[in-house]
Amino acid sequence: MSRSATAATHPAEARAVRGSRRPQPSPRMRHEGHLRLTRRGRIVLVLLIAALTFAALGLARSTSQAATSSSGPATRAVTVVPGQTLWQIARTVAPSDDPRDTVLRIEALNPGLHGPIQAGQQLVVPA
Repeated sequence: MSRSATAATHPAEARAVRGSRRPQPSPRMRHEGHLRLTRRGRIVLVLLIAALTFAALGLARSTSQAATSSSGPATRAVTVVPGQTLWQIARTVAPSDDPRDTVLRIEALNPGLHGPIQAGQQLVVPA
């Protein structure tokens, strides 16, 4: 029997022959430069991306609401003259509207308005 035939059949000699060769890297070891994530790492990454997405959407929504509320109904300032009432101001500001509705809008636009109005007082009224 030849030496190569014996080496192939005897396990110890076969290991010695195989051990002399350089081991081939496994498929997992071939991509050492790439980032590998565990299952927990992938879950954390997905949750982080979802949280950032929701935060961006919330910021966009609040910005659009602020832009919408700032472009609300147009107003202007009026100075009360002596003897003038809210009813008269309401009829002057919106002659075609019901004065009761206009008085309510004036009161809503001026939260500190309590009691009778005074001459010289500045009021915010609908334009």
